[in-house]
Amino acid sequence: MSQAETLPDAAELKARVAQNPGDDEAVYQLAVRQLARQQYEAALDTLLKLFVRNRAWNEGLPHKTLLQVFDLLGNDHPLVTTYRRKLFAALY
Repeated sequence: MSQAETLPDAAELKARVAQNPGDDEAVYQLAVRQLARQQYEAALDTLLKLFVRNRAWNEGLPHKTLLQVFDLLGNDHPLVTTYRRKLFAALY
């Protein structure tokens, strides 16, 4: 994930989110950082929370990214099964 290389480091992003939990950009960047470190559960959780709070943010980017992570991990991955259910519940 080369996109992560240009982002602030995780500690800085966590501090920004702690200061302002509504900073959607920082939350998304934190999720990208987590993905780059293969911290898939943390990233999926971060993305799902962002999606639930603000579905339309950045043209639905959290939702699109969740689906990309599902594809990356594959349908048989236990996290995919768990987070697909959570995403479905959030959608309906």
